[in-house]
Amino acid sequence: TANGKLDKAQLPSIDGLGSLRASEYAAPRTAREKTVAGIWEEILGREPIGIRDDFFDLGGDSIKILRMMAGLRRELGIDVPIGEVYRHNTIESLLGHVDANQEVFDAQNQAASQHRAEVLEELEALRKEIIASLANGDAIEDVYPMSDIEKGMVFESLIDSSKGMYHDQMVHQRIFKDFDPNRFEQALKLLVTKH
Repeated sequence: TANGKLDKAQLPSIDGLGSLRASEYAAPRTAREKTVAGIWEEILGREPIGIRDDFFDLGGDSIKILRMMAGLRRELGIDVPIGEVYRHNTIESLLGHVDANQEVFDAQNQAASQHRAEVLEELEALRKEIIASLANGDAIEDVYPMSDIEKGMVFESLIDSSKGMYHDQMVHQRIFKDFDPNRFEQALKLLVTKH
């Protein structure tokens, strides 16, 4: 398109999944493979999905990986690092890798859960300390919630206090020919009114 985006309406239509399949369709053999195939079908909006079909060739991306990982965790209790999906991007390969490395993943997940619990305990202690330090602390239900960025900064600083945490707001001066400050101000007022 004129603004550099892909004009999807101009792409040729894809009749069925066959053209996206790198290998011959291989149906799921086990209940677990069927469950994963169902998760993929829901996320990718395609069916049937075989155990040797490539997640990315079928339209998978980084956002869909997150949805897929949540489905695996919810439906099968499988919790593997997201990077493993990039290396093992078929159902057969991913489940085989999980089976071969389950003890490693369990240990990593247990360590991460323990560390998360410790950090949450520190945050709760900090919350209580802040409320107790205020003159009217007994009248305060909770401290004001932090933004996601602030939470991330606190979390990261508790994980490694030797690192300096900051949030960088990038500001760049841009000069536009024929810029009209009055029109810009009007546009901002309309935006604020709308929201």
